[in-house]
Amino acid sequence: MDKIAPVVTLEWIQGGSQLNGNYFKEERVARITVVETNFDGSRAVLTGDGTLSGWSTSGDTHTATVRWNGDGHHQGTFKISDLASNESNTVTMEEFVVDTVTPTLEISGVDNGVVYNKAPNIIITAHDINLDIPASSVTLTSRSGNVTTLRGGFQGENGVFTFNAFGEDRRFDDLYTLTAVVKDKAGNSIDKSLKFILNRYGSLFDFSGIDYNGKYLNKAPSVALTENT
Repeated sequence: MDKIAPVVTLEWIQGGSQLNGNYFKEERVARITVVETNFDGSRAVLTGDGTLSGWSTSGDTHTATVRWNGDGHHQGTFKISDLASNESNTVTMEEFVVDTVTPTLEISGVDNGVVYNKAPNIIITAHDINLDIPASSVTLTSRSGNVTTLRGGFQGENGVFTFNAFGEDRRFDDLYTLTAVVKDKAGNSIDKSLKFILNRYGSLFDFSGIDYNGKYLNKAPSVALTENT
């Protein structure tokens, strides 16, 4: 006579940290533990798209794993009956999202370390099906610390930014740093940064340490030369 139902517990043993509610950047694995004297693994019922492993037994304790392979939305439930048809409690694996793919990020129209004698046409494109918009950014900063606002933005799964409207005044000729950071809700990220110079009016130089104008010197002075543009 067996009137005692199996007892089922679930423990997550692989999958990394949870972000933004239910997003994970690693495949998830759960350990199922069943405590039951009259155990029959063939009576296990797993719903969802997980895969149940074989069983390991130690006395009345029986364990198996459930693995979810591949990116996407996953969920499921598990229960089991013993040889006397007593049904266990049901454990629920709430919906979660696995995303192991790094976002894409492309910068065109400008290259690192290049000097431009006319305004470059900058285009930044980004994509991820689970794009984390608040955590993603694109900035264009001059050496003097001015931050330029690029046209465009992030929306849905994509981000598009463009810029070529540098001011015509000489003061807009400068060394610029373009930095783009794209993250998804699972924590995958990509970033790119490059520097370029806009020099449409020729270079201006700043000399420091010059106090010898009109003087006779018995040795060569040390001069700091800085190119402003």
